[in-house]
Amino acid sequence: MELSAELAQLLKGTLLLNLNIESPGWDDARGYLFEMSGPTLYFPVAKKYLPENPEKMRVLIGHSPRKIAEGELMAATSQDDAARQLELAILQGMEESKARYMIFDSRSGRPRKTRYKLIVARILCVQEFD
Repeated sequence: MELSAELAQLLKGTLLLNLNIESPGWDDARGYLFEMSGPTLYFPVAKKYLPENPEKMRVLIGHSPRKIAEGELMAATSQDDAARQLELAILQGMEESKARYMIFDSRSGRPRKTRYKLIVARILCVQEFD
């Protein structure tokens, strides 16, 4: 998918998504790492929040109008995914020790099982009417 400069800037600037597109709240908010090629969003998802159909995952990435990223949700627990997330976190200004804590389990040293990536297929702009 080719992103417009405006949408790429939105994804680079926000770095916060919401898993609940209908009624967003802080309990459903997640910070994410953005990779332009792909484009791909990396973020944590607890098991109870995993969608029934991960091929059509939708997350809220912007307001007024609502911008919804839709794509395929996949586990990001491989060593390659973890290395890429670490690189992105450091590039976005996170301290390496904090980035490692976010991505790797401190006991096993393996990537956390709650890390996922959303391969963005399209971004929808939804006008809101009251």
